[in-house]
Amino acid sequence: MVDVQNDFTPGGALEVPDGDAVVEPLNRLAGRYKTVFATRDWHPQDHHSFETEGGPWPIHCVQGTEGAELHPGLDRSRIDDVVDKGNHRACAGTRSRRVIWASAWSWSRTPHAGWMSSRETLSSYSRSQP
Repeated sequence: MVDVQNDFTPGGALEVPDGDAVVEPLNRLAGRYKTVFATRDWHPQDHHSFETEGGPWPIHCVQGTEGAELHPGLDRSRIDDVVDKGNHRACAGTRSRRVIWASAWSWSRTPHAGWMSSRETLSSYSRSQP
């Protein structure tokens, strides 16, 4: 599950219209897998991507705020772990699938790398809207 956070759903700092419509389908889909990870933007207050720091984005998903939390409708019992990204001032934290699945540099430096490698399986489900 990629960035299903309060700041990206209706009423959030970077609101996606109907962004919370993904919650129930994700809950159902998560039930099909043995292991489920969720990612979240987890930015410090002075993150380089924020407008206040010269970046293009309004302040969003600041560590420890309600906006940074996963949407309350997600069934947390089906999420085995949460992977934080963009959690350092200069860390972009974008393109979650690349950061988690494809980037050996990023993935190999998380506690999940050894766990996944030891099971010799890695699958992901992705559905993008046009």
